[in-house]
Amino acid sequence: MRIALVLLVGVLCVGSCAIAQIRGCMLEHHALPDDLRSSLEERLSAFVAAEAEGRWENVGELLGRSGFGYESSYKQCLVERMQEIRMSDFDFSIQNLSTCTTRMELPAGTVDRVAAEQLSWYMGGTGEFQTSSETWTQQTQVIAYRRQGRWYFTPPQQANAR
Repeated sequence: MRIALVLLVGVLCVGSCAIAQIRGCMLEHHALPDDLRSSLEERLSAFVAAEAEGRWENVGELLGRSGFGYESSYKQCLVERMQEIRMSDFDFSIQNLSTCTTRMELPAGTVDRVAAEQLSWYMGGTGEFQTSSETWTQQTQVIAYRRQGRWYFTPPQQANAR
């Protein structure tokens, strides 16, 4: 419930851009090619560490630009929400990546590079969150996506609002 209030405020910052991308979408488990999987793990580790350590400029860079576009005011609002409820750790299994199957037909198993580059990847796991007064653990989700050959992230503060 604690995060729900901040999520609501985050959604208000997003305005009309917060239309749920995954409505009517069936998430299915798929695997990434090895090189994409290792680069995802490295970038996600950098993203979580930057948030845990309060390096907000780095966090902003790793938020990148999603499919519906981040404007600077939106990104600033999102980072402010992240500062209020900071994710200090995220435990997930790279084996449990999911993607939306309505965007394209995908065979079971490892997704080819071209498809992997075009999709958002949903990572469910356990996040440790903290405010200035408390710390707790809860199930959460981070979304990873690629733009121009690099991984970027949609944090739980936005991903869970979808």
